Amino acid sequence: MTPEAELLEIIADYQRQVDDLAIWSMDATRVHALLQMAVRPRAESFRHGVNFTEFPWETLVDILPGWHYDQPLGEKSIAEGEVFDALRLALKFTRIIPLEIGIRTGAYRVRKTGNEFRVIHQWNVAPEVADLYLEQRSSTHTPSTPSAAELEWAARQTREQLNNFEPPLELMQMAADRALAAIREWQAPPTEGPLADDFDLGQGLTVGSMAEILSVLMATAQLGELAHAGVQAPGVTLMHASRSTIIDWMENLCSSSTIPVINEALDRLTAGTGRSVRRSLLIPNGEIITILPLLLFPRAFDSLMLRTAAYDPALYGPIGQRQGNRANVWATWLRKIDGTRVAERLKVRNATGRIVGDLDVVAVDATTMRGVVFEVKSPIDAVTLPETLKIEENIAAAARQLGHIREILGAGESKVELP
Repeated sequence: MTPEAELLEIIADYQRQVDDLAIWSMDATRVHALLQMAVRPRAESFRHGVNFTEFPWETLVDILPGWHYDQPLGEKSIAEGEVFDALRLALKFTRIIPLEIGIRTGAYRVRKTGNEFRVIHQWNVAPEVADLYLEQRSSTHTPSTPSAAELEWAARQTREQLNNFEPPLELMQMAADRALAAIREWQAPPTEGPLADDFDLGQGLTVGSMAEILSVLMATAQLGELAHAGVQAPGVTLMHASRSTIIDWMENLCSSSTIPVINEALDRLTAGTGRSVRRSLLIPNGEIITILPLLLFPRAFDSLMLRTAAYDPALYGPIGQRQGNRANVWATWLRKIDGTRVAERLKVRNATGRIVGDLDVVAVDATTMRGVVFEVKSPIDAVTLPETLKIEENIAAAARQLGHIREILGAGESKVELP
């Protein structure tokens, strides 16, 4: 057995321990007990002005609801010891999950000496560091701070009101406007441009309406965390509100959204079996909804609105097709270069006339008669390592496809239908 296979077998033993946890004999309230215990250390650190940025809080919060929805519900009442046992195992999985994915994808090389394993990176991380550096340097995002009125309101809250509160509508408006402005700043880079506000997300939802709806949820999260920072009693920053209250807020603050559209958005953002809470970040408990401030930030807007639709292939199919049509944005940009001729969606046919491929965008320098061919992809931003790997696989497949077309054109086996 190779060291990689042996280490994966050890990881599988840990995974089998999940099914044996005693907490799965408990009722539906177990998911809230798990989340409360998971975020309590972060919440208390936040309240005292300390931020442990290196700890994978988002991964931990993602693991626990995923386990909960994968297991049948029991009937027993919650016992703190069983909750702690599940949390302790989940903490190990914050390291195990990326390790397993890295081994299976060849990102790590494993060596074993005696009973010790040594894991070595297989790839050059320099491009990732450069990408982070360039993103920081190119970002114009300057977060605005809460108003004096919001800070004053937060300072007056008590522990009893903290996790199920109803801020005045005017404060919700201030916070929502600030969140919406941040979303606009974080949207797609200027060359490609953001998805237009009227871009159809299906079932009446548009990019504009989803932005407004998420800004209200972000406002709720920020006001809640402000209030939490001021109280003296221990607590957690999970926000709870009834679905009807959330709908009322959105009806008043979201000018482009009707109640059916709001309900559709909330349904897409609600966690469940097979849904990561990094994207479906509302935890249902009857009429009450738990909001996770930890996962609500403006940079995640594009991935939230698109990946919540991607759970349903029938729903996402037309959206993906509309996204694919954005290749014309690149063609428009290339046409601004003097002396450049640009064509789009050129068919490639073999000797019998059968279509064997296409070229998304072709740009040619009319003077030198040299050109470049682009295969345009518009993947949804990844928020997890598996999603990142899937995007890389899709890009690699597109590169192979383009390479094949180049080969058959070079061999004279096919021709491009030029305009």
